[in-house]
Amino acid sequence: MVLVTSQYDLQSNPLTRDDFSAFHGTIMELESVGIFNSHHNAGASQLHKHMQLIPLDVMWEARMHAGQRDAEYVRV
Repeated sequence: MVLVTSQYDLQSNPLTRDDFSAFHGTIMELESVGIFNSHHNAGASQLHKHMQLIPLDVMWEARMHAGQRDAEYVRV
C-alpha cells in the first residue's frame, strides 16, 4: 500500500510533522509496517513524496509461504 502526500513534495525531503502523524496513524490503523525511502541509495524511485505500508498479516502470510517453499526445497 502506498500513502502519498496531498501536496507535491520531493521524496528527498524529510517527513514533516504532519507526514509523520498521517504515516503513524495509518500504520497503527492498518496494523502494518511502514517504509520511507528518501534517497536513491535507499531505494527511492519516485520523486513525489510517498510512504509504503505492508500490513502485518500480509507479511506473515508471505513469510509462511516462503518457509514452506524453503522446506520443500530442502526435502528434494
